[in-house]
Amino acid sequence: MHKPSSPRLLRSLAFALVATATLASTATADGKEFLGPPVRLEVAEGSDILVAGVGMEHTTVGVVKLDVPVDVTIKQVIAYWEGQEIGKDAHGYTDTIVVGGKSVTGNRIGGPSRFFLNVWSSAYRQDITDLGIVKNGANEITVTGFDFGYVNQGFGLVVIIDDGGGLSQIDIRDGNDLAFINFRFPLDTTVPVTYEFDASDKPREAQLGFHVASVAEGRPSVVVIKIDGTTFATLPDVLGDTAGPVWDSITWDFVIPAGATSVTVQLLSEDSGTGQYKGNLPASLAWIHSSLVIHQPASEPDGGCSAEFWYRNKDAWPAGFAAKGKNKTKLDVFGLTKGFPFWDRSLYRKSLHSALRHGRRHEPKKSSHHCNKSKKHKKKKSSHCSKRKSKKHAKCTSCHSMKRLKELTRYLMQEAAAALLNAASTKVNFPLTIAKVKAETLAVLTAVNNDPSLCQMIEGLADRFAKMNDAVCDLSSSEQCRGGIVQLGLKTELTGFGSFPVLITASASDSKKDVGGKTVVAYDPAHPPSLPVTDDGVVFIESISVVGNKLVVGMRVDASGTAKGKLGANTDFLVSANSAVNQQTIHTSCSQPIGVGYMFGEFTINLLVPRGDNKHDKHDKHDKHDKHTKHDKHKKK
Repeated sequence: MHKPSSPRLLRSLAFALVATATLASTATADGKEFLGPPVRLEVAEGSDILVAGVGMEHTTVGVVKLDVPVDVTIKQVIAYWEGQEIGKDAHGYTDTIVVGGKSVTGNRIGGPSRFFLNVWSSAYRQDITDLGIVKNGANEITVTGFDFGYVNQGFGLVVIIDDGGGLSQIDIRDGNDLAFINFRFPLDTTVPVTYEFDASDKPREAQLGFHVASVAEGRPSVVVIKIDGTTFATLPDVLGDTAGPVWDSITWDFVIPAGATSVTVQLLSEDSGTGQYKGNLPASLAWIHSSLVIHQPASEPDGGCSAEFWYRNKDAWPAGFAAKGKNKTKLDVFGLTKGFPFWDRSLYRKSLHSALRHGRRHEPKKSSHHCNKSKKHKKKKSSHCSKRKSKKHAKCTSCHSMKRLKELTRYLMQEAAAALLNAASTKVNFPLTIAKVKAETLAVLTAVNNDPSLCQMIEGLADRFAKMNDAVCDLSSSEQCRGGIVQLGLKTELTGFGSFPVLITASASDSKKDVGGKTVVAYDPAHPPSLPVTDDGVVFIESISVVGNKLVVGMRVDASGTAKGKLGANTDFLVSANSAVNQQTIHTSCSQPIGVGYMFGEFTINLLVPRGDNKHDKHDKHDKHDKHTKHDKHKKK
């Protein structure tokens, strides 16, 4: 039989004919006509899937472009391809092509399926991981060797990667499911693919991936996604030559709500009436691959509250620790005794509460020892001090280093005290135990006296504790934002916004107009914008997602560049999508409770960055300790 010069034209003519008249004979599929779990393929574990492909219609050479992050491990590479032949037996059970200069023989996973007239479709798959064709970084992989008698459709890759941050749930389905709206069953539609999984008490980020052949640009189609049987999202006309002629390799990110146990996806040869190709003849399609990646819910960050927090909030101290009174906790709780450390022999008698205050004090005065005095004792310094330096603790007990050593010790005990309270608190998710904090602190303070790296050891441990102490504090959110709010992040859900695309606006302005801004972005799930985005550097649109019939928008306000560097007493927040509007005034001066997780109307706080500027803190101006200090100075005078 003579090969037609234009397969796309012949297909279009055939589909147009059946749009008005039924084919004389019923089209039946000898292949799978559904997607199922891969047979004779063990799917690797990983954290994510990358999808890429190239259309091969009217060509025998294609190039797949794929960027693989440099810091991930490539766990598996799976190749898919599909084409159409004239005659059922024209293409065999296996098919050989050339990928990246290497011969690849794939097994048929679907077909041969009669699509129309005497045109038969077959899909193939092969694991090509061991060939080393895909590498970290930018890949441009040449594909040749296609020899389908009617039309070469396309080639796609599925790359499973591991970023080292924990495994995701990966579920792959493949086969060859053909559909055109005006053909008879079963070729009029595809079979839905349902993924089942255990429920989670938290929302989870997820991604669907597809390889689809035969959808030409301008031909309508619909991707329907359901969660637990209820329509979650309808994506019109996202297919159509996106990876080249009659081939699509796409992904779609979304969020699985807490409690959900299934996701169902189906590709339809249908005109939604709302997509970019509405009014045209619906597409024919060959669905080859579908995958779902479910990322594990983000764990609560490990960390605790700062030394400043514990110093101010004595009532928040865990049981067994006292900030004041006869039974106040002292630094001997770390196991320190009289004489240790040798450079501060009375350290064990100091209170835990006073240790937390180190960061608020001025630098310590110079030692009264004559070695620290200048010109006046120059001669003595050259003789007597040299003897002191020659002693056992030369590195850190020199006239200069002793002062530095004591400064670093105060810094360490400030952070060690905070770490100890964090570890003891049942309300803080701290990565270290009480015993671990004590042991690490004591080990440094009782280190070998002549260890030349003693100063570095103390500072290193203090820095480590400080990083954990400042990570996250779940206690008393209003205390956390003392000094004012520099950045505030919010999420809100909008309904009744109409059809896509929508124009999303996010704005914020405080009561005195010191902070104000607005950002506008057009959003269409078929062509999502790059986020975050801002028009003024103050208001940012951080995230946009579709959850069922809701549009979830995340925004952030950054007041760091404003005159006061923080939000005012009351701030008006607005997020709109077309005619749908959510608006709320929130008290943002920290004199009222506010923190991550707090809800105000339709808005939920998901980020709070405090100013942490003590000069704006009334409590600093009236601190009892400061009063006593002034009183003592007055008595001396």
